[in-house]
Amino acid sequence: MMIAFLVLFLVAFAAGQTTPALPDEELQFIGNLRGSEHSINGMVYAKGDMKLIIKGFEYDGKGEDAFFWVGISGDQPSANGQILPYPYSGIFYQPDETDAPILFGEFNGTTDIILLLPAELRVTELKWFSVWNRREKKSYGELIFPPNFSLNKKPSVNVQQEEQPSTDLPSPLVPHNAHDPSRSTWEEPKAEPESVPEVTADDNDHHTNHHDFSKPLRSSAFSIIPNVIATILTAAVLL
Repeated sequence: MMIAFLVLFLVAFAAGQTTPALPDEELQFIGNLRGSEHSINGMVYAKGDMKLIIKGFEYDGKGEDAFFWVGISGDQPSANGQILPYPYSGIFYQPDETDAPILFGEFNGTTDIILLLPAELRVTELKWFSVWNRREKKSYGELIFPPNFSLNKKPSVNVQQEEQPSTDLPSPLVPHNAHDPSRSTWEEPKAEPESVPEVTADDNDHHTNHHDFSKPLRSSAFSIIPNVIATILTAAVLL
């Protein structure tokens, strides 16, 4: 009998020493495990719907016939529960089986406890978790699951097409208008044509009369020149 307990102790110790710490991002926190007897302490997480993880688990190892124990009914731990064997060896046990491995040895919070659920159970069905004394039918420490506890679902990744940078030029700046948002292309500003005075009939008559008035003046000037020259020459001969 002592040899059997020694073997179980060595298996539990080896499993506890070789269990790697799990990254927190894979876990969903459920609640704190607390108890008034045997220094029960720890934080309980779900890893999917078929696995519970206890981080920082503490237990003085002095309890008798103690197990990790879960139930799907009631709001407090009771004898109507299911054993979660630790260390797990590939076998699940009925609540009354005498060869089910009990919690053996002290746990000081340095090992992550990994507990698998049997196929007929789901984490989301559980109402409570306990370190349970089967012989005395009492809980050393427990966690009551939050009402309507559910697992977080990772949001689906919505892959959207990356927006391409726009190749359109900004809207044009137009004279006397800081910005016209209704336009989408650049345009050269159109120069306003200089105003050309309208030519009227009176303007045409004035222009014609101006040219007609200058003709007699030019004719008179050219007709006087020969007379002046002749007068100068006559005066020179007389002198």
